[in-house]
Amino acid sequence: MDVDRQPPPVISTPGLFETTGTLGVLLVDLENMVGCNAKPRSVAARMQVLIRCAGPRVKVVAACARGRITPDGEKVLHEHDVALLTVDGAKDAADEALLAEAYRLAGTGCRRFIVASNDSTFARLATIGDLEIVIWTTQTPRENYTGRASQVHRLPLPTSAAPSSTALAGRPENAASATMTGRRSTRPPSTPPPVASTRCARLVSAGAGLVAAGVLFGVGAALGDLAVRRLPCYPNRPR
Repeated sequence: MDVDRQPPPVISTPGLFETTGTLGVLLVDLENMVGCNAKPRSVAARMQVLIRCAGPRVKVVAACARGRITPDGEKVLHEHDVALLTVDGAKDAADEALLAEAYRLAGTGCRRFIVASNDSTFARLATIGDLEIVIWTTQTPRENYTGRASQVHRLPLPTSAAPSSTALAGRPENAASATMTGRRSTRPPSTPPPVASTRCARLVSAGAGLVAAGVLFGVGAALGDLAVRRLPCYPNRPR
């Protein structure tokens, strides 16, 4: 595909992707970066990494062909405030939809375009603003594509994620410096013993302590008495 060819004009709903107060737009080629009909956990894991890389105050727009994302996958995108563009199954239709949206946003003043895709067709965005490219380390960079970018981010491919309900809620303003949450223990919490059993155990323990103290006291007294009786000055010292 000619990387300098302009995308066809599209009619967008006014105000659908309001850019006031934002610092750019993250364009995600879902099939290229997430996969076709990926599981929700995989969608969540990869989208979290991409969103964090883009940083705070960035709009996120993703695109894929209809039937290539599951309803659960769409739910994950919604939870991450990602606008989804669905297209027909024509070749490069998703790419063209993202390019058309990028050009529309450029008309409103957007100048930073973070593209999560290894498809060189997005190189043309370098002519209208600051192009940043995000790809996985498992993908091979294309020089005619990466050479047009001001920055290229190569990220490790995430393999797992927490359930989507623990995902980035509302994408906090400090998302650029956020770190991934560590794994939580899968062992169930221990059940505390009944109160009555605990009290009984304490009483038994206390009683045992008193008995032991009494025994030690008695032994000590007997040994002391025996030692005194063996002194030379003791009148009834045993011979």
